[in-house]
Amino acid sequence: TWRSEKNGRFGQVLLRAAAGGGTGPYSQRYVSQIFLDGTTLQPKHSVQINEVAAGSGGAFDLEAGLGVAPWVEVMAAVGFRTGKISTAIDEDVEGQVAIPSGEGNQSLNTTQLGVRASFVPFTHSIVRPAVGVGIGAWAGKAVAGSDRQTPLPKPTALFFELLPGAEVSASTNVNLFARALIAVPVAGNTAAFEETGAGMPNPPSPASGVSKTGFAVQAGLTVRLGPLWKYDNKAQARILIDDEP
Repeated sequence: TWRSEKNGRFGQVLLRAAAGGGTGPYSQRYVSQIFLDGTTLQPKHSVQINEVAAGSGGAFDLEAGLGVAPWVEVMAAVGFRTGKISTAIDEDVEGQVAIPSGEGNQSLNTTQLGVRASFVPFTHSIVRPAVGVGIGAWAGKAVAGSDRQTPLPKPTALFFELLPGAEVSASTNVNLFARALIAVPVAGNTAAFEETGAGMPNPPSPASGVSKTGFAVQAGLTVRLGPLWKYDNKAQARILIDDEP
C-alpha cells in the first residue's frame, strides 16, 4: 500500500545475498629463496616474501541488518573472495649452477567481515537508485615454504567500500539489485618481507607499483521482513499540534 511504501525500509529486517566477480587485491605472491654456503650447506642468505597481489576472482557477499529510516539501512556483512597464490620456492648452493625453480599456482579462498550503510530513495518507485558505503576487514593466508624458514604472517587489509547500483521490486518483500563494489585499502599489512644474511645474486624483492584497489560487479536479491515497528504519523501530528502556541 501507499502507506507501507512510505515507511520504506524503516523497522524492517533485511537479508541480502550477492554474487559476482572482478579484479582486486585478493590474491597473493609468495617467494622463498635460500642461498646455501658451498662448504657447510647452511643458509648464507635467505629471502622470504608474502604479499598481496592483484588478480581476478569471485566476490560473494551475505548481509543482514535493519532499516533505520525509510531510505537508510545498516548491515553487517561477510564476504567471500576467490583468487590464487603464486609461489616460487628455491634453494641454490654457492659455487654451483643455479637452477631456477618453476612457479606454482594454488587456489585461494579468503573472507572479510565488515559493516555497511546504504541510502535507497524513492520508496514509491519500482526501480530505485542505491548507494552504499562500508568498511571491510580482510585477511589472506600464511604460506609454509621451506622448512628452514618460519612462515611469515598472513597479509591483512582494511578496505573502504563504495557500492553504487540500483534495485527493482520483484514483489512486496523481495528486491533484485545490481551494483558495483569498489574497495580501496586504507590500512593493514599487505606485504611481509624477511631477509637474513647476504651473498645471493639478484635476491627477490617485494613488487612495487601494483594497484591494490578492487573493482567488482555483483547482482543478487534482498529479502525484507517486517516491519518490526513503524512511524506513528498520528503521534507525530499530535506532538506538532501540542507544540503550537
